[in-house]
Amino acid sequence: MTVFEPSFCPYCGRALDDPSGDPPGAYCERCDRPVLQQPVLAVEVLVVDDGGVLAMERAAGRDRGTWGFPGGHVEAGEHPEAAAVRELVEETGLVVGRESLRPLGVRREANADGSHYVVHDYVVARTAAAGEVEPVDGEAAALAVRSPAWLGEQETFAGDERERALAALASVERDEFE
Repeated sequence: MTVFEPSFCPYCGRALDDPSGDPPGAYCERCDRPVLQQPVLAVEVLVVDDGGVLAMERAAGRDRGTWGFPGGHVEAGEHPEAAAVRELVEETGLVVGRESLRPLGVRREANADGSHYVVHDYVVARTAAAGEVEPVDGEAAALAVRSPAWLGEQETFAGDERERALAALASVERDEFE
């Protein structure tokens, strides 16, 4: 996805002197107001399987070589649950129905380039999914179910994935899922 830095203030229309600041175009001197990038809506799906969580090693992008969970951008007009179903099948080959997803939370994620995301996280039981787990679209170098012990020891996550995985496992243990 391409993120465009703002060149003009959306309030007064004045050209911003340095739209490449930190964060990009963050402030209009004339209006005395921040100029923020529109957040991108995204989803992430945590598949709980036999006491662990399905994780993927990223094959490309800024987080290449780190581990995370299937997910991606919500397309225009698409419901976040529909995007979660689509992203899961696109990245792992697993097919689930929207009714199988359980919300885990909504969070904000910021990137060094000034872009930011609003991410809907979902949990789904592997038993609710059809299909074989396999990297499908080239985003995953590997897919593996990771145990709580592995999650607690690894430093190979790009962000707070470990905390979300442990929360997903805990929600299943508390019978909030089924």
